[in-house]
Amino acid sequence: MTILPSSSKKKCVLRKIRKSPRPEQSLKRSALSSPRIEPASKKSVAAGDSASTSGGGGVNSDDEYDDLEAASNDQIEKEFAERLAARGLIIKEMIGDGACMFRAIAEQVYGDQEMHSQIRHLCMNYMAKNRDYFQDFITEDFDSYIERKRDEAVHGNHLELQAISELFARPVEIYQYSDEPISTLLPRGLSPKPSPDQAGPSQSDVQNAPNAPIRLSYHGAVHYNAILDPNKATIGVGLGLPGLSPKAAEKALMSSAMASSEREHIEETMLKDKLDMTDWQRTQKDIEEQISRDSYLTYLREIEKTDEAPTTSATTSGNAQKSENQPGLYEELLAAQSLETDEWDEDMAIAQALLLSQQDYLSTQGPSTSSK
Repeated sequence: MTILPSSSKKKCVLRKIRKSPRPEQSLKRSALSSPRIEPASKKSVAAGDSASTSGGGGVNSDDEYDDLEAASNDQIEKEFAERLAARGLIIKEMIGDGACMFRAIAEQVYGDQEMHSQIRHLCMNYMAKNRDYFQDFITEDFDSYIERKRDEAVHGNHLELQAISELFARPVEIYQYSDEPISTLLPRGLSPKPSPDQAGPSQSDVQNAPNAPIRLSYHGAVHYNAILDPNKATIGVGLGLPGLSPKAAEKALMSSAMASSEREHIEETMLKDKLDMTDWQRTQKDIEEQISRDSYLTYLREIEKTDEAPTTSATTSGNAQKSENQPGLYEELLAAQSLETDEWDEDMAIAQALLLSQQDYLSTQGPSTSSK
């Protein structure tokens, strides 16, 4: 049994963060000269990825050996989540089926971790097209490596992350039990020139990148999860969609809803003002009609009182002169009907009946008075 130095280094980091002892992890691997066989079931892949090599060479990364045991501690995981939450980030769990790394990337690129096979396919095609660059970092046969990595049950490593960073033009940040990334991968076009006192890209280099980073959390040396920023949407970034702006649809929908609400409010206000004006006009018209009717009834009552008063002289000539000076009742009836009134109440009907009765009475009494 051989303990790999890289795994021992990871254990030291875990102890430093946890500040409490934990059981040692053991990495079991067979001799590099012996051929390796791909796992036949996903159960063996979840425990650790075994890979076949051609030409008797070993696999390229430490996380692909047999019987790799996951180091897990609930308290460490809780503290890790709290540290990220302080920065406004959350961890979204991915299914541990050997494709967790590609799932975490698919979650942040497509918004669906089930599209991990599409990410893997694009990644391996990109590496195959850029063979001259990537083959210098692979210890086994390049073609065998690419073919093996196309299997959806095989783990991914830093080479695939570098290819994904270049493929989607987004930095890739790896977090391991810390609120600061332990590793940052930049596309080659954005990678700064290394300086003697700086081992990798700085945080300012990531912030100056044109696209938002892809954040992954590394757990127990065998599993990746996605780290998301709920306040900043990054789905679709890096896909080359023209005019893509994260949350643009939500902003446009909100603006449209606000404009529609404001327009409805203005229309309701105008309608209310119109109804209020209509009620006022109707009230004014009713008041005017009531005043006209009251005035006309008062006028008729005064005429009736004048006609019923006793006269000192009852000569025919006097009656004729009086009838000539006073307007005829028929004319008064026509004047009453000429008033613009929409409704006739009971008082108006009685007044009209009285005028007609008085007109008939005068017409019948007129000839007899003249004969006397």
